[in-house]
Amino acid sequence: KQTKKFVNDIETYGLIPNGNRRYYLSRSQPPVVSHMARLIFDHSRNWESSRRQEIDQWIKGPVLRALEKDYSEFWMKKRFDEETGLNFYSDKLNTPRPEAHSKDKTSDIAKTKKDERGEAESGQDFSNVFGGRASRTLSVQLNAFLFGYEKNLAWLSRLTGDKSKANFYQHQAQKRKQRMDQYLRDDFGLYRNYHIDTKTQNIGVSAEIFALLFVEALTPAQAKVMIPQALKLLEKDGGIAASTYFLSPKQWDGKYGWAPFQMMAVQGLLNYGYKFSAQRLMEKWIQTNLNIFLTTGQ
Repeated sequence: KQTKKFVNDIETYGLIPNGNRRYYLSRSQPPVVSHMARLIFDHSRNWESSRRQEIDQWIKGPVLRALEKDYSEFWMKKRFDEETGLNFYSDKLNTPRPEAHSKDKTSDIAKTKKDERGEAESGQDFSNVFGGRASRTLSVQLNAFLFGYEKNLAWLSRLTGDKSKANFYQHQAQKRKQRMDQYLRDDFGLYRNYHIDTKTQNIGVSAEIFALLFVEALTPAQAKVMIPQALKLLEKDGGIAASTYFLSPKQWDGKYGWAPFQMMAVQGLLNYGYKFSAQRLMEKWIQTNLNIFLTTGQ
């Protein structure tokens, strides 16, 4: 049902709004809808024939058209940096967020209201990994998601028999991989957000890097270099910390842990055969949530 809603949002509004309010129409959700569609397709292989055929027609028709529109008309036109060939989060407006808490101050969050809105589009509201300039920062997470988007569009195009489109999207994914390695990968094999204006990488490391493993954007050799460092920097008693900014008061930094990061880390580690590390993170996260529930009832 949620995927159907997202497809309808794209058809109706040209994007998946950041929330279900009219004032969210200027910014998107992070682009994971193609992954959702592929999960539905894969799971439908075990369903009875008539239901499976219905899903096939839906995926190859309305879903594919919506995904191509979201990818090409929104992300590649409105959130794309021509010089680097990579993407950023942003917002078409530079005005106060209607959903903002009364105590929120833009000066504490970002350089401009547009940048503040860009961080909200990322889902990481708020974090120092954007350096206060989300609309001028190439996000590791976003470009990983878009790499996955391009791979999924190539897969869908092959399903429909369109080899030309499949080759186009596969080439787009390959180009993105090269650009991510060029601009986001540091000398130690970690990936960091890149600031367009200063042409520098962010100092801190974010749990965003596990999105690269989640979409299988790294070679086995690159993963072998990155994973031990990422776990050393970000793995804590409760699971994966949001970033290495441990003194930051922002809720997507330091000591804070969030379910999407845990999920991407666990699945990403499994994708590359790191079963024991994945199991360890699962147990830490589940135990953390259980402890909180036993203590607070929530």
